Amino acid sequence: MARYQCKCGHIMHDTDDPSEYVLEVYTGSEIEDALKYNPDLLWFHLLQGWDEKQQCMKQYMHHPEAFYWYCTKCKRVTEVDVQALHGTRVYKRIAKIPKGCDESWDTLYAVREVDIFPYTDANDDLTEDEYINRIPHKYSYKISPDKSRVIAYDNEGKPAFEYALEREYHWDGDAYTIEDHKV
Repeated sequence: MARYQCKCGHIMHDTDDPSEYVLEVYTGSEIEDALKYNPDLLWFHLLQGWDEKQQCMKQYMHHPEAFYWYCTKCKRVTEVDVQALHGTRVYKRIAKIPKGCDESWDTLYAVREVDIFPYTDANDDLTEDEYINRIPHKYSYKISPDKSRVIAYDNEGKPAFEYALEREYHWDGDAYTIEDHKV
């Protein structure tokens, strides 16, 4: 059980299962690597970071140490370093319609735990490929190479809204520094 306070002051928690605050986030390259590693990898196993067939933990994950919180009050997304239990990045949702992105941006898959639960609960054998291609997603996402922007596209492929990097936390071995970005 975990709790985290958003920058806006709202307290998020994962005591409800599934949680409306927990966000599952994977890049397109992570999904591709996982499918290369095991084309039959189940979506549930990706969520758990465990492959039953190979009896191994997270060999296909790029960021197994990250946990994502979604604030239902202000819609910020906070990436938390699980090892150190502190935020690493805070993204603020911007209302303006973004211009779009270029080919260098990676695909991003993001879904709240509460939204994916009906599919995973009813389909223990749901594969990653089926998750990507069969489950309806309200938005598709792209993330910039420097991870400073995330653009959401609606089902017609038009930019809908943007998340901009608002704050980063850096650890220098002795202390944390906070870098605020103009949003």
